[in-house]
Amino acid sequence: MDFIWSRLDKHKKKWRRIVKILTLIEHLIKNGSSRCIKEFKVDLFNIKAFKHYEFTEDGYDRGQAVRDIAQQIEELLGDDELIEKEREKAKTYRDKMGHMTGFGNKMDEHHHTVYEGFGSKPVKGKKKNRKASIDPRFEGIGPNDFVSHFEEH
Repeated sequence: MDFIWSRLDKHKKKWRRIVKILTLIEHLIKNGSSRCIKEFKVDLFNIKAFKHYEFTEDGYDRGQAVRDIAQQIEELLGDDELIEKEREKAKTYRDKMGHMTGFGNKMDEHHHTVYEGFGSKPVKGKKKNRKASIDPRFEGIGPNDFVSHFEEH
């Protein structure tokens, strides 16, 4: 945690870093251990200082993002019920995303890949019982038979 506080003190003029660090703090409150929450509550004054952060760059108020996140963190740390609610949401989201295997794929309850989307839904109507069949001309031929065939010619 010392790293977080040192970064907040060191980079007062770098609003992007402050936004990233405050976002990290919010993430740790929602997903981290309870020790993180306790430490952030003890050092809440460091976060409250950013509620009045002002920084203008190229005529734009860049400090607004910092002020908004600092306000959200203060509200979150001030309400234990809200913390628990947000931690439950984060856990549900983590569990949901933990079953994802890729874009358009997800795992079923038996950890088999289930493909969804892009026309992979079954066609409505009568399902045919399809079985793989072997062309009778190739029945009884294995991979080694092909190798020996090419070696002979």
